Amino acid sequence: MSKERLGEVLKELTYEHFIFNRRVDELINLLEKEPAKAVSDFFTFFKKLLIPHFQREERDVFHLILELKPEKEV
Repeated sequence: MSKERLGEVLKELTYEHFIFNRRVDELINLLEKEPAKAVSDFFTFFKKLLIPHFQREERDVFHLILELKPEKEV
């Protein structure tokens, strides 16, 4: 993956983090009103969105970050 593509992927994943934060806030609010629905919605959110997101991070980003070398060794 090129550095340019890596930058694009990181922007996409960062945007997803923002969206996920908002969704977690919504689920926390729902938990107070409808606990059973909140738990069910969380498992759906986890399965359909978070797991694929984590897989994409592992597949497309983590190994590349580990391969980066600083320009100057300390």
